[in-house]
Parts: sequence; structure tokens; C-alpha cells
Amino acid sequence: MVEKKGIWVGIIILSIILFYYTVVGIFSQNIPYADDLSLLASLYDLSNQGSVSATLSILFSFHNEHRLLMPRLATIAMTALNSGVIDFRWWVWLGNAFLLVPLAVFYQVLAGRKISAAYVVPIALLLFQPLHTELVYWGMASLQNLGVLALAVITLYLAAGPLSFTRLALVLGLTLLSMLTGANGMLLIPAVAFIWLLRRQYWLVTGWLIIGSLAIGLYWWGFDSAIQSGIGAERSSTLFEKAETLLGLLGALVESQRYQEITMATGLLLLLAFGIPAVRIVQRVWTQSVPSADRGALFVVALGGFLLMTMAAIAVSRQLEAALFVTRYKIYPLLLLICVYLMGLTSMTRTRWTLSAYVVIGLAINVIGYWRSLPRLEKHQAYMNEQLINWERYRRVDAPTPFMRHYYEQRWTAAHREGLYVPPPIR
Repeated sequence: MVEKKGIWVGIIILSIILFYYTVVGIFSQNIPYADDLSLLASLYDLSNQGSVSATLSILFSFHNEHRLLMPRLATIAMTALNSGVIDFRWWVWLGNAFLLVPLAVFYQVLAGRKISAAYVVPIALLLFQPLHTELVYWGMASLQNLGVLALAVITLYLAAGPLSFTRLALVLGLTLLSMLTGANGMLLIPAVAFIWLLRRQYWLVTGWLIIGSLAIGLYWWGFDSAIQSGIGAERSSTLFEKAETLLGLLGALVESQRYQEITMATGLLLLLAFGIPAVRIVQRVWTQSVPSADRGALFVVALGGFLLMTMAAIAVSRQLEAALFVTRYKIYPLLLLICVYLMGLTSMTRTRWTLSAYVVIGLAINVIGYWRSLPRLEKHQAYMNEQLINWERYRRVDAPTPFMRHYYEQRWTAAHREGLYVPPPIR
């Protein structure tokens, strides 16, 4: 009976995942969008470089505040697998495949607490939905944002477990790889330090912070905000505005722009729902004479802290209206909601109705996510076809500045001429 139940749970989770990836497959297009043009230009430049130093310079170069070594290497590998031809859909597919990593780690957390695998179903419902619409069609955004999250989840889970030299080396290596996927990977340094500080491993924390500080210094070496900073990222001028943006990002699951007060109120509720049990876990661990804690509890608190720091960093550089316009940021409150769910499973008594209630809530959020996102995805498909027409007929590309527009138009056209990119038929 238990085995049959496990089979049904597996079928349900697999169905949720396959439905999501079907949507991703339908709405991903072999047309570069926004920052995809930057990676396209990098791939073209790399294909025409003969020296090792020039190749390394391109691979480690800044894009805005990010060093995109790992996304660049991933696109090189995918291009090689596709007979030397870029297909932007592959970028989206690989980026969204990274969502399987947190699902697997969350399952391990539940298994470590001896909680039924059926409780993974609400997690799958929350995780596999297109509420973060940009990650469904934007190759570079999905590779970067979801790539950092996948690496962060593995890193924090390893850091929260029993330590050995091998594990320490993995934590350090994965942190560095995360930094070279997206700048918010640097936030793993305080998140990991927090886990080890709670365990009173002071020498380890000290060494970790020293190495982390050196890594951050090397990361920012040669950075010039006047050149690399993203255009249009208006900085919040006051602490109050930063707090508004942070709460808006937290509550963006409910609404985005029309009713900002509701969005911020929801964000405050989510912050309290995570913060109160997280503080209790921290107090319980810290007050023990011999610090010990459930690995899953430490991991969930650290992951939630990492997500909050990521949203806080976004809030510093974005006004509320601009932040709520960006749908890819919705992945962070979704994951924080999963953290709240995982903490709730530990502290609350589970009855036979508990799982049903969680599934109903998760299903409602999932259905609303699809209902809100599908029209946006359809609209974006039409927009991308217009962009393809403009490029094929007039060699015109949308870009923030005339210099970038000329650069991307030149690289896109040259890549097509040399067979590096084959455009799809215009619909």
C-alpha cells in the first residue's frame, strides 16, 4: 500500500514538472532577447579570437555587475553540442532544468526529517509555475538567475551538514562558481558564515570570511560603475524607499503594480511568516551548551537569509515600480514561501488533513500563476517575432544606447553570416 502511494506521488510530481516544461518548450524561441545579445556577441568574439589571453579576457569580463563565466561556458558547450550553431531555446531549457536541483534538495530535507514524500507535491506546485515569466523565454536570465539559485541551494545544504575537508572544498568551489554565475552568489559568503557561526566554529568562520573577502576583492577588480552599471537601474534614495521596494518584492506573488499597498502588506506577512520561526530556530541552537540542530532547519534558515539578502540587494538599486515590473524576481519570494512551508512542517502537528490543505493552497497558487502568466507569454512571442522581422529586413535591434545597438546589430548579423546563428522562419 505504501509503495503504491509512493508511485502515485511520483506520477503527480512528474506530471506537474512535465506540464511546466511543456509550457517552457512552447514559449521559448530561437530569437535573442535583451541580454541574450550580449552572450551572442561574446560567442562571436570568442569564435574569432586566436590568443588565450583575449579568450580569458572575454570569458571573465563584466556584464553590468556580473562576471558571466559560467553562463558563457554553458552557452559554448551547448553550441558545440548543436554542431556549432547557437539555439537560444537550449539556453532556456538548461536554465529551467536548474529548478530540478532545489526540488531534489527539498526532498532530501523532508527525507532527513522522516516526512512523507507526499509533502513534496506542494513544493512542486509552487516551484514549477511560470509566474516568473521572463525565466520561461529569456535564455541568459534563466541561466544566470536559476543557475545561481541551484548552486546556492547545494552549497548551503552541504554547509549545514557534517563537515570534512572534502565538503569544505566543495562549499568553497561552489561558492566561487556561484559568484561567476551572478553577482548575488557573493551573498553565499555571509550565509555560509552564519551557519558555521551558529555552530560556534569560530576559526572556520574567520578563515571563511578572510577567503571570501579576498574573492570579493578579486571579483570587483577592474569594475567601473560608469561603464558596467546597468542603464535604467534607478537607485532608491532613502531607507524608507528601499524598505518599500523590499516588501514589494516579497509580496509580488499576489500583485505587481496596480495595488502596491496590497503587495507590500503581503510582503510584510511573508517576512514575518519566515522571520518568527527562523528566530526561534536560531535561539534554540545558540542557547544550547553544545550547539546542534536539524540539518534541514539550518539549511532552510540560511537559504531564507540568502533570498532576503538577494532581494535587499535588488531593492537598493531599484525603485518600487521598476522592481515590480521585473517578473524574474518573483522566483525569490516563491522560494521563501517554500522555506516557510518547510519550517511549518517541523513545528506543526501533521494530521491526515494537513497535506490536503497544503496541496489545495499550492494548486491554487499554481493555477493563478498560469492564469496570470500565459497572456504575458503570448504577448512576448508576438513581440519577439516583430524583433526578428526588424532584424531580418532592416538589421535593427532594440538596445538601450546607440553604441550598444550598433554593436549588437553588427555581431548578430556577423554571427548569422558565419553560420553561428540560423534564424527560425517568421511566423
